[in-house]
Amino acid sequence: MNDKILLQLMDIFRNEADLNSNKGAIFSLLFLAWHKASETPNCPANLQMKNCQAISPDDLVETMNRLNSVTSDAAFAINLEDLARLKQLTVSAAISKCLSMSKSGLLDEYDPTDAVHSFNSLELPYPEDVCDLLVDLAGNIANEEVYLPWESNGQLTGRILKKKAKAMVEAKWHSPVPILVSSILSGGDQFHYAYNDPLTNPHYVKNGQLRIFTTTIARLPFGASSRIEYFEHDLFDRFKEKTRSIDLLLARHILAQTKGRAILTAMNSLLFSSGAERSFREDLLNRQQIEAVIAMPPRLLNDTAIPFAILILNNEKRCETVRFVNADTPRFAEAISRTKSRLINLDALVETILNTSECSDARNVSTQEILANDAQLQVGRYVLGATEQKVARLLETTEVRPLDEIAMLVKPMANSNSENGISIYEIGAADLPDYGFIGNPKKQLQIEFKAEKMKGQFLRPNDIVLIIKGNLGKVGIVPDGIPPPGANGWIAGQSSAVIRVTDTSQIDPRALFMLLRSQLGKELVKSLASGSAIPFVQLRELKNLRIPVPSKEESDDAIKILQEEDLLQHKINELLRQQVSLSENCWSLDSMEIEK
Repeated sequence: MNDKILLQLMDIFRNEADLNSNKGAIFSLLFLAWHKASETPNCPANLQMKNCQAISPDDLVETMNRLNSVTSDAAFAINLEDLARLKQLTVSAAISKCLSMSKSGLLDEYDPTDAVHSFNSLELPYPEDVCDLLVDLAGNIANEEVYLPWESNGQLTGRILKKKAKAMVEAKWHSPVPILVSSILSGGDQFHYAYNDPLTNPHYVKNGQLRIFTTTIARLPFGASSRIEYFEHDLFDRFKEKTRSIDLLLARHILAQTKGRAILTAMNSLLFSSGAERSFREDLLNRQQIEAVIAMPPRLLNDTAIPFAILILNNEKRCETVRFVNADTPRFAEAISRTKSRLINLDALVETILNTSECSDARNVSTQEILANDAQLQVGRYVLGATEQKVARLLETTEVRPLDEIAMLVKPMANSNSENGISIYEIGAADLPDYGFIGNPKKQLQIEFKAEKMKGQFLRPNDIVLIIKGNLGKVGIVPDGIPPPGANGWIAGQSSAVIRVTDTSQIDPRALFMLLRSQLGKELVKSLASGSAIPFVQLRELKNLRIPVPSKEESDDAIKILQEEDLLQHKINELLRQQVSLSENCWSLDSMEIEK
């Protein structure tokens, strides 16, 4: 009903040729705010909507100015120049529509919190269930001042006001929507709005120090860029890491202005990236400031299918363990179309996040365990599905060794083309067969060859090529008889790592290859995956991959299977060649004599 009420008024403002739909929506909310203010006891009779039905656009501007003076409500000071350009007919029609809807009781419970879904705002709206979750995680916030940085569409503002708290908004982009939402819901009393960049020029400052709020809720701007000047010109010593990561900088800013719980959305890259992001995670874990990490389902947001996470940080409570919750399960999410999902059982999800008992969707992990795991905060590393749990139990009962004790990892050769270089062949994911050894590669390159420096990066017999970016986990093994390093040699593509088993490992590389190609091996590699749109494995983590040591019997069986596969593959290839040759002379133009 709320969106239909707004659309009824927006239809009236569409009659204004010079007015775009966004301004039409703003004026619609403004008239609804005027109607709401007219119903309050302190509104003078001559400013009440019902007594202004024949008002001219110029007088309407004056009325808004006087309302602003009487109520101190900032809603009545926005877009006044555009308001004066409205047609008399449009003003009268909008007033008439408001009064008629009011008379029928339609405006009694009007809620503009998610009005932004009805028009194009500067910031794409979040689904209502995600906004509900963010605010519900704050707990009891009645009578508190809740800090809302980067809030420009009113969705969090409305929910905070309905929780009987005061919304302290700070937005980089000037938008009247939060102001209008506040006016309709609270008359502007429980609301403060600042228009500036909280990173470069924070507004909430007192006596030269940042104001501290009990609670912060923030939906961080995915994909926004930052400048290094944020770090260099900071007056409040907020930023420890020199970085351009907007998620990291805003998280640091939020921590600097929050006394208790901070709830924020973040791209998954903040959870696993190296460099500044890793330093940030390590610092928060050592300070025990991370309360919970929630993995959200993909396809929730309107502007991207990439999954994201919710972080709960806490400056007041020392968190010796981090609560990891997987919300991407049938219990908490469902698909509503091929490209769209939504949250379900929201109360149960909130309880699961704020509870301390463990279940299939949630686990409490010590900060020390996380630090030992490269400070990774991806929920999938700690909350395991049925298959992952089975693999974990198997590893507990089997002798395992880290991969770097078994083999050396060789980085792919930098392979920029050089006209004066030698010709080589590159192995990519498409060259890795489902069975047997790698066949002849197809991609040919010209590179400048520096023998001693590059010799070790050419592939050798029994080298294992593992794809670690994109087609994650696909694997192949190099056969005997390939060209030596140099002209016509083979190299691995840039999306792969070369696993070269050492002579002292006492593990046959063919058995290791068969293990990595197996269902178990694929699950082991997948457990190291990072990334959202394109999964990848970092080399430093691949070195620590726990490899179950095969027995001699298992190793011999795996090698025998590989050899049989390779023999069958050669037979298949020969049969294919015979199949092609059977029909190659049927009506062949080369074999037919054609009279001239």
